[in-house]
Amino acid sequence: EVINIDARRIERGLQLHGEAEVEISRVRGFVISADATLLPELEKDRENFANVIADGKASATTAEGSAMVVAIEQAHARYTDVADRMIAARKAGSSLDEINQLIETEGRPAIADLETKLDDYVARAERKVHAGRDEASDVASSAQVVALVVTGAGLLLCIVLAVWLTRSLTRQIGAAVQQVQSSSAELQAAATQQATGT
Repeated sequence: EVINIDARRIERGLQLHGEAEVEISRVRGFVISADATLLPELEKDRENFANVIADGKASATTAEGSAMVVAIEQAHARYTDVADRMIAARKAGSSLDEINQLIETEGRPAIADLETKLDDYVARAERKVHAGRDEASDVASSAQVVALVVTGAGLLLCIVLAVWLTRSLTRQIGAAVQQVQSSSAELQAAATQQATGT
């Protein structure tokens, strides 16, 4: 169960990476081409990102996990602010050099910060998956040892019972044989007496 939850977190982190990359590409595309058809798609990308963040917040089980999701959300908000200013500058007719200056001074650092937060989130989930797998392996190994010990104890108990039953039955059979031999001797003596008439 734990591994599945953390695997979903890895998937969520990778999905956020993908959403962020698509969003960054659309902003770059608009800055380069001023193609207004990219803007509605950009809004959809942002909505998708927000939905994945909301899912991450809802499913966070630790304070550290919640803090990481909030940090991603904040880094994305900082990038969104810079991206919106780049888009506004392009719409206002600013030169590509002016927009490029904004990209270099604020855009790239905001992207780098967002990517670092996303990488940290995925790395944490991967560590937890590996730790869960290792723990499950340890539990399985312990269960194998317990199974071997129980099997060995059961086998030893069977051997002890077999030896006890063998000795017990041997004594009882020996006593019965002695009684039969004794009775046989008595019957033989009685038969001999009757045959001789004494």
